[in-house]
Amino acid sequence: DWQTKRSTVLASKHYPLGISLSSDGQKIAFTSCKGLEQLNDEQLLYDLWIAPVYPDQMEEEQAFCLQKNIQMNYGLNFTWGKNNDTIYYVTEGSLAKSGLWSIEADEIGKSKLLFQSDKLRLDRDYEAPVALENDDILLTASGKLWRYEHASKEMIELSTQLKKRVITFFPTIINTTESAGMGHVLVQT
Repeated sequence: DWQTKRSTVLASKHYPLGISLSSDGQKIAFTSCKGLEQLNDEQLLYDLWIAPVYPDQMEEEQAFCLQKNIQMNYGLNFTWGKNNDTIYYVTEGSLAKSGLWSIEADEIGKSKLLFQSDKLRLDRDYEAPVALENDDILLTASGKLWRYEHASKEMIELSTQLKKRVITFFPTIINTTESAGMGHVLVQT
């Protein structure tokens, strides 16, 4: 607490890399690196943890492991859904068959594969997907901007008119008067 200068340990005895705050500010999700999946390879394994931001002071550590042994390169490829109960993540790396997954905060160890394709490698090591209000997912892969649509269960390329590779992006609402409140995505090429 920056006002009282008191601190609270949310989780201990981990090797955290990525961290994400739920949009309601009540929970954090973080990845804890477990190490290499096998010798002589660079595929890292991570456990995905959740901890309350305002833990019950009567209990010891309240963090819990939501999913074990996720194949990621840097442990950064995850984000909260807008409902504050779903986490979306991307698996990738030298041994992983890349895919987009979801898991509910109350369903320990029950990740669901949303999308996987031999033709599209979801290979953005250091950039998390972004959940939209309807829980569609935006992400970059193979130098393009993609949207996973929950309703159709399809991955749709959004950057078909661009002649350059998409480096990164962020969704925003620009000039809501002229755009009638519609969302836009700014991309860096």
